[in-house]
Amino acid sequence: MNRKLTGSERSVWKQGAISLNIVIVAHIQGRICLDELQQAWLLLQTLHPLLGVHLEERENAEFLTSEDTTLVPVREVMATTDTDWQLEALKELQTPFHNFSNAPFARSVLVHSDKHCRLIICLHHCICDGLSATYLLRDILYCLSDQHDRVQQSADNLLMDNLIPSSITLPFWQKATLKTVNFLFGSCKRPTSKNVAKIPMKKSALLAWHISQKQTNSLLKASKKNKVTVHTTIATLFLAAQKIVQGEDKGYYEKMYTPISVRNLLRKNVDTTFGLYASESYISYRYDLEKTFWQNGQDYQKELKRTLTDQKAFNSILMANTLLPALLDRILLRLYRKQTIQFGYILSNLGNLSLAEQYGSLTLDGINGPIGYVQRAEKTLSVLTVNGKMHFTFTYQPEVLTSDTLLAIRNTAMSLLKQYSRETYQ
Repeated sequence: MNRKLTGSERSVWKQGAISLNIVIVAHIQGRICLDELQQAWLLLQTLHPLLGVHLEERENAEFLTSEDTTLVPVREVMATTDTDWQLEALKELQTPFHNFSNAPFARSVLVHSDKHCRLIICLHHCICDGLSATYLLRDILYCLSDQHDRVQQSADNLLMDNLIPSSITLPFWQKATLKTVNFLFGSCKRPTSKNVAKIPMKKSALLAWHISQKQTNSLLKASKKNKVTVHTTIATLFLAAQKIVQGEDKGYYEKMYTPISVRNLLRKNVDTTFGLYASESYISYRYDLEKTFWQNGQDYQKELKRTLTDQKAFNSILMANTLLPALLDRILLRLYRKQTIQFGYILSNLGNLSLAEQYGSLTLDGINGPIGYVQRAEKTLSVLTVNGKMHFTFTYQPEVLTSDTLLAIRNTAMSLLKQYSRETYQ
């Protein structure tokens, strides 16, 4: 491979100024050997081209190239407590990928304890989305259990930027505005990655938990009975908990940033292949204590449908492809250097993933992720369901939010879940 970054990749890369990593943690019964994991990565680098590339800057542009890319780094840690994996996950989350080395945009950690193993995968967001990171975890388990023939090989020509339906275009006024901006500021120089000042990463903390199959099933049934999606129920639970615990003094509390998958909207079916097939939007909704919980959920869902149309799902991608690279880089860097909190939550919900539980001698107990960290959000909540159990992961800034407050939000949300699920059966 030898090509320039696409507009989507560039908008996530952000000149390497800030560490936008995605971390997935698999909880596994059984033991994984370091050599076997390294061999699995070696095979997957041939099956997924984006795992075998590194970044080079030449011809006044960034290129992804596979020439002389090194193997995916793997390290091993012996756990002394049951929460050591959280420290390792945070370390990976906040460690940037080097701009101009031959190392790929992927690395992994094995955290061993007596009976369990935690496999931590860290990837830069510019080569994948949260779903892809989870599918990659599945592919590693296939390789470790000698089922590599089940890995769905990805191709680099399946680029989201090229697969956007031709019927979806920017509105005329946006095209005209971007064209004018390009004309007025088109002569500005693109900041080179080597000269971009790094944006300091603030310390982050992590809280992880899961609910039982029975509780998960109750949430599903309650959502169906009240005619809202599971995603809406989760969002409403945590907006309610935020309102009860934190009040409503902060203007950004009503804004929930939501990464969205566009896999099912593309011209070509990408299925579960590895790559970057995601966009984002945000929903403004202030939880109303004068209404019932499910009334709030139905109102939130109306706002969600209004906001996340097919057209709007691709707007940011189309804009990134329309703006000149130099302007896009400068706008993104200026936005991120502000470091002001703009969202109460980032909510990344991958839904119910149909992953096998057994991979040879390895049993998949659960997954936490996709774990992310964006300093413009007060709280980042990732949710996924695997083997019938829903897994939650909070990341947050201890400088902004105390652990006691976050625990109170978690406990309140889970208490509300029990209350409103129980009402379904009455």
